[in-house]
Amino acid sequence: MNKKLLSVFLAILLISCITGTFLAFANDNPDAVELNAQNCTVKLSAELLAYNGQKQEPAVQVTYNNSSETKALAKDSDYKVSYSNNVEVGKASVTVTGINGYTGEVGANFYIVPAKVTSLKMTKTEMNSISISWSKVHGAGTYHICVHDETNNLWHDFYTDASKNTYKISGLSFSCKCAIMVQAYAIVEGKDLVGEYSDTVFASTKDAISKPEAGGYCNLTSKPVVTWKKVNEATRYSVYRSDSKNSGYKWIANVDANKLSYTDKSAKVHKAYYYAVKAARPLNGNLVYSRPSAPVWIKAKKTVLVGDSIMEAVKAYKALPGGSYVVKIGMGTYTFYEKNYFKVKKSTVTGVEKVISMKPDRVFLMFGMNETAYKKNKGIIQYYEYAIEDIKAACKGVEIVILPVSPTTRTSGKTIPKKKRINSFNSAAQKMAKRMGVKYYDFTAPYKDKNGYLKKAYNGGDGCHWNKKGTKVFINELNKYAKANR
Repeated sequence: MNKKLLSVFLAILLISCITGTFLAFANDNPDAVELNAQNCTVKLSAELLAYNGQKQEPAVQVTYNNSSETKALAKDSDYKVSYSNNVEVGKASVTVTGINGYTGEVGANFYIVPAKVTSLKMTKTEMNSISISWSKVHGAGTYHICVHDETNNLWHDFYTDASKNTYKISGLSFSCKCAIMVQAYAIVEGKDLVGEYSDTVFASTKDAISKPEAGGYCNLTSKPVVTWKKVNEATRYSVYRSDSKNSGYKWIANVDANKLSYTDKSAKVHKAYYYAVKAARPLNGNLVYSRPSAPVWIKAKKTVLVGDSIMEAVKAYKALPGGSYVVKIGMGTYTFYEKNYFKVKKSTVTGVEKVISMKPDRVFLMFGMNETAYKKNKGIIQYYEYAIEDIKAACKGVEIVILPVSPTTRTSGKTIPKKKRINSFNSAAQKMAKRMGVKYYDFTAPYKDKNGYLKKAYNGGDGCHWNKKGTKVFINELNKYAKANR
């Protein structure tokens, strides 16, 4: 060795002695413990990490084992750590190198998997398919689409390559609700690296036929009437009934496509029901049904029509077949309350008592034509109030509807009230209804000519009573009230 090389060697040796380090090529610490795969365990804080574009460095815990002891080693005192290939999706490495009293190297691997799929959304629905899209995921090789058909309790799995971030999920049934999730994965050295599922998106296939929009009311003969709007594809409708809003519906009728209502004649008076309607049409040789309409609540209200000869004409002309009446020619509010005109079983009773015996849910009262010609409003209204109080007290929850006196002709007789007198009484009756907490319904508009008198088309001959045509108009107007006050 020449003098120059010898000087360099001695200088390096001196530095090594001073700093406590050793030359790699010199075995200056013969007592150092060699770490290897047989006596050393390397545990990582995570073996699967989602790609985030940054260096991934899971924490390392090193344990030394031999026949006599198990010892947890300390980072930077007993070993140092280095990482490699720890950014991109795939296999990453950790190298543990012994220092100070330890020597040798031990390795461990962890994996970087594709990130969680984000921005999943439904883009289009059809009768048998749902189209979706999502944001592309870095490093993905394939996307897995997981679909749970919750309506039919079926699971479906679909796959598409990473060049796409849209998919049309086909082969579904119509009217089914699906829960959809997407995850990205890659295959590295035969190992599946699977990313976290996206957030769940819920979507439904289109109905084979639109569901009806249903409504309904109780008609004047105390029967629930279910109504619905036309569904263009429908060839028929099915009506269902239940005592409960959310369960227990049973089929009660099929209705032709050209009809948009059904009267439930089997309903029990005083009882309330829930109804739903389905539309149906042929599809691929089978009859398919829509989803049911929203439930419709209808009570079978016992309905009674009460009044004098005007109302009695409605009964006589059979304008309302099957209707329930308490009527008498010449009856006014006083005689309705005081006179025993009617039979209940073997007893003779007043009109008020007759009404109460019928246990009504809804009562239409129409008085005044006979009394307004010779009585002041106060006297008529007083007995109206007595009657209303008694009916309300005996029939809890009853719906009482006060009807105005209808118009008369300009040339009607002296015993028939004229327009000014009728208007005065009707105004008082309306105020009384509000004061008593009952309803007032003015049905008279169709009967009036441009001057407010009874139209000739409805005049029964004496200037105040209606002909048959006029009684039908009356029932039509009351039906409008019934439809608006379910």
